[in-house]
Amino acid sequence: MTSDNPANPGYQINITGNNYGAVNVGGTTHGPMSGATVHQTSAELLTLLDRLRAEQAGQQDIERHLEGLAEDVRAARAGEAVEPAAVLSRWERVKGLLTQVSQAGEPVVRISEQLNQLFGPG
Repeated sequence: MTSDNPANPGYQINITGNNYGAVNVGGTTHGPMSGATVHQTSAELLTLLDRLRAEQAGQQDIERHLEGLAEDVRAARAGEAVEPAAVLSRWERVKGLLTQVSQAGEPVVRISEQLNQLFGPG
């Protein structure tokens, strides 16, 4: 882009490269997140899901839903289409089942935060 400013007739601004970041307009995020954000968040999230699944060994319903969540996170990480509402709904079911079984505490809070980061608030 060349400046129309007579004081700087040769002034140019070159904008190149790719922008993979989300755009925040009026407090609402639009568009995809950067690959670095998705991979960093999803790697930690997968670790947390595995940890929670190990803590809940023997609770088949919880284990099944946690494995489904891990599959969703892996798919998002691979760039595949994932329905955010379905992921967040599955997580709500897991949280409901966890309240019936035990206090899972800290992993549940961290998983909630990271799912919201990847798929938006529920």
